[in-house]
Amino acid sequence: MKTINYQDSVLTVSSLYPTTALDIRKGLFYRLDASGSPVRRLLSDDDGFIVVYLADAKKTKRRPLRLAWEIINDKVLPQDHEVYAKNLNSSDYSGFNLQLIHKNEFKQLKDAIKNLEGALKLKPTENKPHGVTLMYILDGKKQKVYFEDIVTAKKEKNKILVYCTKLVSKYTITE
Repeated sequence: MKTINYQDSVLTVSSLYPTTALDIRKGLFYRLDASGSPVRRLLSDDDGFIVVYLADAKKTKRRPLRLAWEIINDKVLPQDHEVYAKNLNSSDYSGFNLQLIHKNEFKQLKDAIKNLEGALKLKPTENKPHGVTLMYILDGKKQKVYFEDIVTAKKEKNKILVYCTKLVSKYTITE
């Protein structure tokens, strides 16, 4: 791994992607020319990928979070892991914001975030006047649980809410 001084920044270049540099502090990608000088900034395409060249000159696409982690660590992302943004802003590729997590834990984190963003809710049951349905996400699937009374349903909803809040706070940071 080497560094390049460019304007007011220090760019990091990985041996995995010799024509791509990352400003770790700002989270910006740059294309390098044959001499190793920055030519232009790289942006992701419409699908969210950045086109890069591997050390053997093969062209490939990488997700920016993964690419940033691989450049910083100068190694390929382990197969059973994911990279996520600790501040939950997936367009912030700065070094302090990247975290490696096991895929199973990442799935749990995504479910917890979805539940906190509105997937966890109570809905009155149409056929039964006193019944209520609790809806939430578990293992990437929508779950529905019917309750005869609202008090029991709210207790269960609060348990799930506390669990999701603790899980998200375990893996995230705030500014």
